[in-house]
Amino acid sequence: MECKKTEIQVKKRHQCTFEGCDASFGRPDRLEQHLRVHTGERPFKCTEEGCDRQFTRASHLKRHIQNNHTKVFATILKCPVDGCSGTFASEQNLRRHHERFHMNDQSNQQQNYSCDICSANFKKHQTLKNHLFEHTGVKPFKCDAEGCDMSFLKLSNLKAHTKVHAGYSCDVKDCEEHFPTWSALRKHKADEHAKIHDCSTCGKVFKRASFLNVHLETHKPNREVFHCPIDDCQRWYYLEKNLRQHIRMYHTPGQFKCEVEGCGAQFLWKASLKSHTARHNVGPQVKTTNANDSPRKVRSDKGQFKKSMAVILSGLAVSKEENDRLLKKID
Repeated sequence: MECKKTEIQVKKRHQCTFEGCDASFGRPDRLEQHLRVHTGERPFKCTEEGCDRQFTRASHLKRHIQNNHTKVFATILKCPVDGCSGTFASEQNLRRHHERFHMNDQSNQQQNYSCDICSANFKKHQTLKNHLFEHTGVKPFKCDAEGCDMSFLKLSNLKAHTKVHAGYSCDVKDCEEHFPTWSALRKHKADEHAKIHDCSTCGKVFKRASFLNVHLETHKPNREVFHCPIDDCQRWYYLEKNLRQHIRMYHTPGQFKCEVEGCGAQFLWKASLKSHTARHNVGPQVKTTNANDSPRKVRSDKGQFKKSMAVILSGLAVSKEENDRLLKKID
């Protein structure tokens, strides 16, 4: 008896425990691999010197070592499409190349995964699942830092967020400074570890290479000079922008004119005109007195005979006429 097969829904025992993720697997090791997508764990580290790459699967690490750290390597997989000279180290790389460059529209459409809500198409089922989180509002990637309840739609966003808790360390040799933000680290490096660019001709120091390059022009024997084109003006400059500034300041009539009747003042800058017109608007100053002010006190020696300092210091008795003559001589 021939049995006609229909679609059979197989319920897999090992299900993902993350909120909003309905993935399930028939083997526990497959579930373990899948959970690393949520946690960001990468237990398989490259042991080659100077390489800090980490991977979620052992097969990925093996492929990385084969492609990047194997001294003798032969690319034996060639793209079968006529006119394509691509060669690849693994079947996976060849398959990716074929899907990206040589799949026709019909086959590409058959392998796409479509969103039932907005009809968006995706090449991978995992990409579709990540997209569905945008419709459901569920953010599966949660920060596990103490006291932080942030969660994200993408694992890459979570990784970027975790740096907020970890901070940023200065990578300059023998510097152990640590900063909570990237901007604080950049400011530290600019202030404390800024590269100094010095002129080999005169020894002048600059903070930026661009400033040094402009300065080096001054030492060229055949440096271009910009002369003022105005008659009877002997000024000249090494930079064209300085010549333009000179012409604008000294040879161009002011574009901002005072509108007060009888005043023909002109100014180059609007701020100068504003300051000038404010002086026109100031009225006559009126001296104000305080009602509580008391009348000025009368001098205690008012009306008394004033003696010359010479008479006072000498202690001599002189007449008023002689004292007045001494005062006049001093004046």
